[in-house]
Amino acid sequence: MAISITAFVGRNNTEVISFADDAGQPFNFDTAGATKLEGVAGGRSVECTWSGDKVSVNYGALSLQPGIYMAQIVLFSAKYPKGKVIAGPGLPVEIELALHRSAS
Repeated sequence: MAISITAFVGRNNTEVISFADDAGQPFNFDTAGATKLEGVAGGRSVECTWSGDKVSVNYGALSLQPGIYMAQIVLFSAKYPKGKVIAGPGLPVEIELALHRSAS
């Protein structure tokens, strides 16, 4: 599944992404033992929040130049202390991020 996200540099717009398990059921990050989630693009990361199967990320907080990026969501837990990419290039969930400069 490809997701297209439009974000604005320095703005508070938050995108909410829903995740499902392999059986198509809502994925529960708390049950999975998530300790942290990060949104990553252009070599920078921003901490995400989550509730149940929904991840909220503000890619505009990354302080990147406007452009098109292949973004990632990274899950951290006791099982994955270095992080496991759960959305990104070549995975079942791919995120194309269009980052724009916002008018003042």
